[in-house]
Order: sequence, then C-alpha cells, then structure tokens
Amino acid sequence: MISRIKYMLEHNVFLRKLVPLCRKMGIVHTLHIWKARCDKKKNVAQRKEFGEFYIAHHREFEKLLSMLDDEESKRTLESVIAFRKTWDIRHLDKVRKENQYFQKDIFGPEQDEVFVDGGAYVGDTIEKLKEAFGGGQNYCKKIYAWEPDKSNIQQMKKNLSSFDNVTIVPRGMWKEKKKIPFFENGGTDSKIVTAGSPTIWADTIDNVCWQDKVSFIKMDIEGSEQDALLGAAGIIRRDKPRLAICIYHRPADLYEIPFLIKELVPEYRLYIRHHSDTYAETVLYATL
Repeated sequence: MISRIKYMLEHNVFLRKLVPLCRKMGIVHTLHIWKARCDKKKNVAQRKEFGEFYIAHHREFEKLLSMLDDEESKRTLESVIAFRKTWDIRHLDKVRKENQYFQKDIFGPEQDEVFVDGGAYVGDTIEKLKEAFGGGQNYCKKIYAWEPDKSNIQQMKKNLSSFDNVTIVPRGMWKEKKKIPFFENGGTDSKIVTAGSPTIWADTIDNVCWQDKVSFIKMDIEGSEQDALLGAAGIIRRDKPRLAICIYHRPADLYEIPFLIKELVPEYRLYIRHHSDTYAETVLYATL
C-alpha cells in the first residue's frame, strides 16, 4: 500500500510537492511503523528464514564486517540484520539516514560528473542529485537514466523536461545484451524476471556508456544488481567510479555484492547506510 501511495504522489506534478511535507510531519514514518507491526505478525516464516540464512552464512557476514571502512557501517549492518530477524523497527531507528545515494560524509560531487542511474524510475534520484550536490539541474556533464518501464519513462520525461543533459536508456540493465522477460507495472517494482512475457531489450553499462569516463553509478534494479555490475566490470575497473548499489533485494546481496565489488577494484573503500523504516533501501557505497 505504501509503495502505491508513493507511486501516485510521484506521478502527479501537484501531489509530488506533498512528499517533503509528509516526511517532515512524520506521516511516512508512522505508516511504516504500522506496516512493520502488521508484517511482524504475518512474516514469522520470513523472519525465521532469514535467521536460518544468517546462521548458515555467518562467516560471510563476519568477513563483510571486517571489510567495512567505518564503525557506522558496521553498526548499520548489525542493525539491518537485527531488524530482519525480529521485524522490530527500533533497530532501524538507530541508523536510518536521509539523502539516499548522496552521503556527503562518504563522497561528494566531482567535476565533469557522468552519472549512471540504474533504475531511474520517474527521475526522482536525478532530481535529488542536483539538490544534494548543488550546481543546478545541469550540474552533471551527462546523465544516463536507465529505465525500461514505458509508463515510468513517460513520467520521467515530464519531470525532467528542464534538463538538457539526460540520456534516457529504455533498456534493462544487465550482464549482456539480449531480450529478457520483464514484469512491468508502472511502479517502483517493475523488474527483470526469470520467465514469462513481455520481454524487453537489456544491455550492459559497458556497451552503452563506454565512450564516457563514468564517475558515479547508482543501482536500484530490484535484484538484478549483481548481473548489472558484471555488465559494468570494464568501466568499473577502468574509471573506478563512486558506487551506490542497493543490497537489500535478496539476503545474499548483503555480502555477495560487496565481495564482487572488491574483486573488481580491491582498493575500493566500502560503506553501508540504511535509508528507510523497512528492510528496503540498504545501500552499499564504494569509493577510493
């Protein structure tokens, strides 16, 4: 329900102005508390499943803790794990951060920024980028907005009509160029799936963005992050861009994505921050 409310707000030019007010008044937080309490009763099996998963993979989680670059990242990971085991929102209250993807204590803007937005949705992250890093709507030299959902693309074109530095990539972000099944619902959870129809064209960051020196990659692509990182391996090794990659869609993403990124660029420093009142929006940040 909360995701549908968010969808309606962000797809209406007038209602979108209410989002900051709702956050300031604590309405969003209250809704998430209510949902967490409901889910705690319903998701006993899910909590048990994650608890068993954590026990089975505790060595991987211990290794990840040792790789993180600051104490806040370690506290955040421990709190996210505790929440997933208990569904007690108080664990997230300790570590929740604003400004998802743009944590200035980790990294700031760069000159001649080339920003790759994986899961651009309706352009909301791109709009937040100019607010977080300043410089107005043309702060970036170039922006690649990857979004395969046709309804979201239409809305994004309206939302970003004043930007002249955005290239919309109407494809799925993947590890190779091919047609793949896609679940499309005009919302935040449109995603690549393993089977079914319709199909969309997917492609790699290396194929689409190779001509530019990429400085920043963000991904929130509903569980396809590992495949998309493989499709960006060449640019990541060549340009060593700052990364903001969601790691919450699958339990194993919490450690498999950091391990993969370290394999690509061993000198990356890794940070974790959490940006919501639910299990969602846990982000891994990587920078030199």
